[in-house]
Amino acid sequence: MNEEGDRENLNTKERHTCRNTRFKSCDSISNQAHGSSCEYHEAFMSTIAQAEEFMHNREAATINATGTLTVKVGPRNEVWTLQEMTDNFSKTEEWKRIRDSIYTVPNVELRSSKVFEPYESLEDLEQNMRCKYQDKINQGMTPHDAEAAMQKDKEYKSFEALQAKQSEIEVTRIIAKAFPGIPSLLLRSLESNRVVNESKMKNHSAFSALGFNLPNIGQQESDLMLVLLLGSNIFVRLIEVKRLGSKPWDSQSCLHQKPVNKALEQLEKGFIFLMGIMTDIPTENIDIKMLTCFPETSCKDVFCKDIFQNVIDKDNLATMTDHPLVVMTKLGIPNTVTQPTKAGLDLLLKICSRLVGRASLLHCGYRDLPDRMDQQKQRLSHTMKKMDRFIMLDKQQMSILDKAGEKKHFIIEGPSGSGKTIIQLAVTKKMVNDSLSRGMKTCVLITAFHAEKDYELLSFFEEQTKDLKSEDQVEVKVLAWDMLLDMLDVKEDADNTPTTINDITAKLAQLHEKEGYEIILTIDELSVSSAPIDSETFNWTSLSPPAEGISMVFAFNPFPMKNLPMNPPNSKHFCSVLTKFRYRNTIKIQKCTACVGHDVVGFIYNERYATDIEGDMPMWIHLYSTEDEDGKDQEKKLSIALNNVKELVRHDTKTQVVLLHDSNLPQSIKDQLQKMAVTKSKGGPGWKVKHAEQFDGCECDTVVYVGNGYIEGFTRARQKLFIITLENDGKRDMEINYQNALEKAVQKGLLQQISTDADPSAKIKELQVLVTA
Repeated sequence: MNEEGDRENLNTKERHTCRNTRFKSCDSISNQAHGSSCEYHEAFMSTIAQAEEFMHNREAATINATGTLTVKVGPRNEVWTLQEMTDNFSKTEEWKRIRDSIYTVPNVELRSSKVFEPYESLEDLEQNMRCKYQDKINQGMTPHDAEAAMQKDKEYKSFEALQAKQSEIEVTRIIAKAFPGIPSLLLRSLESNRVVNESKMKNHSAFSALGFNLPNIGQQESDLMLVLLLGSNIFVRLIEVKRLGSKPWDSQSCLHQKPVNKALEQLEKGFIFLMGIMTDIPTENIDIKMLTCFPETSCKDVFCKDIFQNVIDKDNLATMTDHPLVVMTKLGIPNTVTQPTKAGLDLLLKICSRLVGRASLLHCGYRDLPDRMDQQKQRLSHTMKKMDRFIMLDKQQMSILDKAGEKKHFIIEGPSGSGKTIIQLAVTKKMVNDSLSRGMKTCVLITAFHAEKDYELLSFFEEQTKDLKSEDQVEVKVLAWDMLLDMLDVKEDADNTPTTINDITAKLAQLHEKEGYEIILTIDELSVSSAPIDSETFNWTSLSPPAEGISMVFAFNPFPMKNLPMNPPNSKHFCSVLTKFRYRNTIKIQKCTACVGHDVVGFIYNERYATDIEGDMPMWIHLYSTEDEDGKDQEKKLSIALNNVKELVRHDTKTQVVLLHDSNLPQSIKDQLQKMAVTKSKGGPGWKVKHAEQFDGCECDTVVYVGNGYIEGFTRARQKLFIITLENDGKRDMEINYQNALEKAVQKGLLQQISTDADPSAKIKELQVLVTA
């Protein structure tokens, strides 16, 4: 329907007069604020006036709850009555979340553009667009022609779409944080033709036949919609988020008529559609307000007082970020929370079941609770596979790797999750292929520093080197650290690892001379701090190049025991590679672990995020030591903490969970943790339980850490991280450092601290609220 048709629908007289109109506008037109009107006043007030007229003449209609609709149940379609659809939605975990707190759909946000890589930040892309525009100017184009050419550029169009999406996501997050514990549904990107689909489900006709007054407005999208319950009243807020045009080359861009008109047009259509969905909801229970949001513009001097009450601008957002009451005031929602009534919950249930129930195709795959982890896992897996194929290095480092067949010795450094081990294996394999091309037999010795035979990383090496073992001229040995030393009869110098490695390569040189084959020594997880301290550095300059025929590929663990850099060995003999893109876990885990790691051990790497998965905020539970009658206070608190974590990962059916713990915990605590490994078939959670050190260099979807603090263990989580720290009677310095660092991460909003003093069932609800927000 065209715009005139939409306005005619707004003014329809089919609805009868209602005794109580609850439409929230700037002010009634007859009560306009004093002062001059702005240039947008007439357009805004026209939209508001027509919506007011609609609500004034509206009366809830009776619908046929026993009539049928097509619903999607897994891969198949079924036919349910409207009442069955509502009843089934009331039994879902999603409704429980909506009922207990705010629930946001889509429940995971991904970068949709295929044009950009996940490691490219908006700042990077913005600079690229400026360069593209300037290139066109340098080619002799006028500013007008250059801008016209940019508007047709595929990459620029994707950049605009990405910026618009990021703005919507940011506003969504700010609003979601303001309403924890209040029954509500927050939708981003509400597409009418997905909620009521005619082409696949024939549901537009079906809804109309049941008595719903649904307009035929075609494909309509509303940026944000909040449906919130206070008492018996449904508060509906429609918000259109508009940018000025995303022209990075034009810093003087100002608000103009086009985005304002577009916002008002979408608000009108969104209002019409939503009123159709809410056909049977009594008008006296509806409190509705329409707002526009301009996240990059200060609008107080642009709009008059009347209009600005319905506008969210850049300055508003800055204030709203940390002040929930400001959000409520701007949205016109009472800041006194009223407990929901049964009648109110029934109304909210009806609306939500229609928007995101089984008859709706809106955000399928991104709205059910298990979808969140599944989508994050798929996206992380996609990113890791892509990044593993071409780890992001600068041109100089790439040229070094291209010469892996010529160069003999490599030192690889970088933050956790940046692909050091992947590069290490790639370099090793390239060296093997170079030897084979020269007709040389090759022996590859792979280990991890201080790794024992049951370390996960050694199993990973076994799996990743199967292709090498199939070659007749290649022998691969994956060994524990002690086994390597024993095999070569080398005694370890615990205070000087460079000397130990020199002894190892000396013995390997003897083997090379005796057997005639080339040898590649690959050591992962080397500790920078295992070398002597000299001039405020860990001195590795004594590491010597071995004899001809021996190659070395070393990767260093990024967590030194002290905040000191490494003084590397002679660059004439060793090629240094520094990875900087962290791509193997979510952004929230990266930010949290970077903060904690910096305060505990001191990071010396300038890392960058290379994933578009925000993820869930890591959670920390500190178990304070107090006396009780049987002396098992910590065990009881630990049991509560573990049960809370089990509940929070209950829906993550397709993900792995590993519980990592310190090796020096009391045996009673270890026995308690080992019960978490009981399989699901026997009533347990089926987690993998390991000493934290045994998991160095590996990773898992969800990590639950129990101990006094271990930053390497924290960084092993890809999607979810739970940290449970135990307080001892006599705290060591490192334990104190960890507690202080974790508290600082909490203060910075990077980590959520949870108490175990409350009732477990209440605590689970509290945690779910935090995860949702």
